[in-house]
Amino acid sequence: MNKRIFAFRDDTKSKEAEEFVRTNGFTLPLQIFQLMSFFIFIIIVALIIIISAFNTDTIFLLFYIFFGVLIIIIIALSYTVTTINPVDPLSFKYIHNKVNEEDLKDLCECDICGFVEPQSKHCKVCNKCVSVFDHHCMWVNNCIGKKNYKYFVGLLTVLTIFNCFVFLFCIIFFVISLKHDLIKERWKHFYGGYDDALFYILLCSLFVLNGTVFVLVIQLFGLHIFLISKKMTTYEYIVKRSHSEEEQKIGIKTFFEWLIIDKKRLKKSDSDNQDLENQEIERVKSIKD
Repeated sequence: MNKRIFAFRDDTKSKEAEEFVRTNGFTLPLQIFQLMSFFIFIIIVALIIIISAFNTDTIFLLFYIFFGVLIIIIIALSYTVTTINPVDPLSFKYIHNKVNEEDLKDLCECDICGFVEPQSKHCKVCNKCVSVFDHHCMWVNNCIGKKNYKYFVGLLTVLTIFNCFVFLFCIIFFVISLKHDLIKERWKHFYGGYDDALFYILLCSLFVLNGTVFVLVIQLFGLHIFLISKKMTTYEYIVKRSHSEEEQKIGIKTFFEWLIIDKKRLKKSDSDNQDLENQEIERVKSIKD
């Protein structure tokens, strides 16, 4: 069977571990939104470089250094969040007789992964139980859980700073272009000519593209700051809201993410509590107050 390289829509069909288990965000198929985020980032960086025309003045050199540091941190955090495997450490061990019988009473059972930790949840997209499951992120094509959550929040923080920095860049260059000939002279020196229309088209394109990304990032960033303050995961928050009569009346729909979680196969071994563990959340498209 030929394995797909790209996926426009995540496969959420139930399947056995032998069929497919995603190791990390680079496991095929790659998500189209994952690739989209990469190309959008490249375009934003390219527009900044083109508009600034490699100005070598001291103030611009400091700008390039700060800009470069942000880019390196974003790439490093993105790579870390994508490559970490957040799987429950106990997954599949019971199936291979690697878990002691006396330890099973404190665990939950998944009919695919075996016995796992109580806070683990099974993700349909990755087909594995994730330790302290938060959500499945389409932008990195990976689940966010205990092992990579802090890097994910760090990435959102740096992206927020980066977006604000790009807004500042657009404003400064717009003001300079109106009051001084610095940009015009730099463009003539570097490109051999200057065109007002082209300059403002590029600047507006950067502003709009960055603004679109900023809206998505700031929602995620604000949400996770809120969740951290409440000591909740995204999954727990969604489950709580799905039980709210108020949400059912006003029909709140999510906007920032698709969370695809297996219908809860996880169940307490002692059968004492089967409330949240038996809930099914098929698709969530954003979290919005």
